[in-house]
Amino acid sequence: MNLITYIKIFSISLPALISIFFAVKKPSSSKFFEYAAIAGIFIFVLFIPIKDGFATFGMVAAIVFFTAYKIAKRDFSVKRTGFNIPLFLYLGMDALSFLWSYSLHDSIVEFSKILYFFAFFFAAAELLNSVKKISFMLGTFAFSITLAIMYGLYQKFFIASFMHAGARLTGFNNDLSFPVQVSFGIVVFLCFYAFNFKKNFEKKISGISLGSLKKYIPAFIISVIVLIGFFDIIMTKTRSVLLGIVPAILVIAFLKSKKLFIAVIIFLIAANAGAFYFSKNYRSRVMVMFNPAVYKTESKNHLDTESHVCLIESGLAMFEHHPLTGVGAAAFTPYFKTHKDVQFPWYHNPKTGKKLYCLYWAIPGNGYVQTLSEIGIFGFIILMWLFAEGIRRPYVLFKNSDDEFKKKISVMTIGITIVFMGAFTSAATMSDDKCSDLFLFFLAVFAAASALRKNEKREEKA
Repeated sequence: MNLITYIKIFSISLPALISIFFAVKKPSSSKFFEYAAIAGIFIFVLFIPIKDGFATFGMVAAIVFFTAYKIAKRDFSVKRTGFNIPLFLYLGMDALSFLWSYSLHDSIVEFSKILYFFAFFFAAAELLNSVKKISFMLGTFAFSITLAIMYGLYQKFFIASFMHAGARLTGFNNDLSFPVQVSFGIVVFLCFYAFNFKKNFEKKISGISLGSLKKYIPAFIISVIVLIGFFDIIMTKTRSVLLGIVPAILVIAFLKSKKLFIAVIIFLIAANAGAFYFSKNYRSRVMVMFNPAVYKTESKNHLDTESHVCLIESGLAMFEHHPLTGVGAAAFTPYFKTHKDVQFPWYHNPKTGKKLYCLYWAIPGNGYVQTLSEIGIFGFIILMWLFAEGIRRPYVLFKNSDDEFKKKISVMTIGITIVFMGAFTSAATMSDDKCSDLFLFFLAVFAAASALRKNEKREEKA
């Protein structure tokens, strides 16, 4: 490890040890540590679409102060969230892979990242214990993702076009995490602010007046933000996000009303037909998902689609060689670089006639394949279990609850999970510190909301 790594470890360990010392000596400090941990969650939510370094600081602060909070309360229980078993099993598979990992160092780093993601999940699930706190955090994320969405628009017209700073929008982060985060934001806007999912809900407006028009202003603003968000997503040219956000919106629309579901289908068909007709680039990027040979627009120094497909095939070959265990968490790259001449097929570039591997990343670029190749079939099953629970549990709550707040959170969680599953077809993994931690935050929000009492809303107003 270099000096910077030691400094980071020291800067985290010192306040953690001081906090734990005070928590042990002064149990009365639990309230302070609780508020400090909530402040850490706030910092994470505020900065995750804008500056992930600050977001990571907030996450670590939330974990440290939450640990001190639990010690001060002398409470060492783990909150039941409905996701505990798949989360702990997945973490256990990562740890177990140390025994056979092809790169122990990489596996330990991977385990460490997932460990603090999961710790953050439990902190948020326990501390966001009221409607007011949950709404505040979602409002904070809505604010920060709006800034990111508007910056994407600015980047397209005032940076990318006029200054030629790259063909893809990256937002404040990169062209993979940015569209995923924007998709999360679109789901939040639709479920939490735009739609009401309460049964037999009717909104009647008698006549047109200045007061009635004011009711439409928030809806208009939300619609503009959502449309700009879609524009940003398309301009990132990230196909996997479309595989998540499109079905997510269809599910949200269906749970809202069948009429809206049909209207959304018609709109999406018309929008895609228009994009196919007017944009050759859009047409080629969509068609390549079905036939890589038709793709001719990637630059020579970027990841060619044929090479991308070949890396996926290499990941599947790696899984075939190690179906039960995989090669170890995060060990795909070192294993691939060492064995590619022996075990994996060479990629033939039709443009140059050369046989080579594009090692732009040296990862499959597909989270599902990477999971299979690194922690084997059991780790993959556990991951699918977590995703399934991220849809099943919210849907059950949505069907059985008559609380409007919980119904909104439930549909939002379903949409978030679908978006993340779509992102997993690209480079997203459970250790992705710009997408996975945010996905786990939303799972924690659902766990916290589902545990609220029925009269929680009334108590908040009292």
